[in-house]
Amino acid sequence: MGQDSCGTPTTKGRAPPASQDGSVIYNLAMKDFEYLYVSESLSWHEAQAYCRKHHTDLASIQSEEEYEVVKNKVPSGHVLAIGLHRELSDNWSDGVQRKFRNWLPGHPSLKSGSCVTTLINRENPGKWIENSCNKKFPFICRKGE
Repeated sequence: MGQDSCGTPTTKGRAPPASQDGSVIYNLAMKDFEYLYVSESLSWHEAQAYCRKHHTDLASIQSEEEYEVVKNKVPSGHVLAIGLHRELSDNWSDGVQRKFRNWLPGHPSLKSGSCVTTLINRENPGKWIENSCNKKFPFICRKGE
């Protein structure tokens, strides 16, 4: 059940492009990769397959800098799937070792699921929680290295 990374928004005053499936995608360039926010809600595994087919993988947030970009650029009030799966390994779905951690206090919890999402809201901006892998959320893909 390995997964991957992607995702994040800006349009510079233009309407964002539509993906092949009609969902809105925003992109924000960072260094040698881009984050792409996909508004369509998919299960974690469907989102991973989408990211791997159209981009590179689900988002692997590897630093405070990347966390700030995602937190500040994704529409508020969203829960988004990211490329972390607690049962697979301590690595991101794209195979990158997980060094940065941003769990909501009290998480991770063994009771609530194995697929990791991030909360984009005022109370807990960008904090991670676990959810059922079958639950559908918008997601963030990562494109590039």
